[in-house]
Amino acid sequence: MIFSKGLRIESLLIDDNRLFISLNTKQILIDKIENHKRLKTASLGDLNEFRFIANGTGIHWPSLDEDLSLYGLLKDYFIKNFQEQSELVIS
Repeated sequence: MIFSKGLRIESLLIDDNRLFISLNTKQILIDKIENHKRLKTASLGDLNEFRFIANGTGIHWPSLDEDLSLYGLLKDYFIKNFQEQSELVIS
């Protein structure tokens, strides 16, 4: 889906406990920093030292040796939401 639909990360904003990941579709993924072992113990300064990788489908923190992929973030989102739904409608 990511490659066939051309989904890409355009920007990342970080506050003290969340990642705000803006996509080229104008959607925003919001993820808790505590969900990521290496990120949750990092300083805000280290968190703000990131770069986009793999043509905008990932985020890399060199000083933390941490990578997040758009695929993994979306997978986590769909799994969480799938488990919370009693009915799924495919139109």
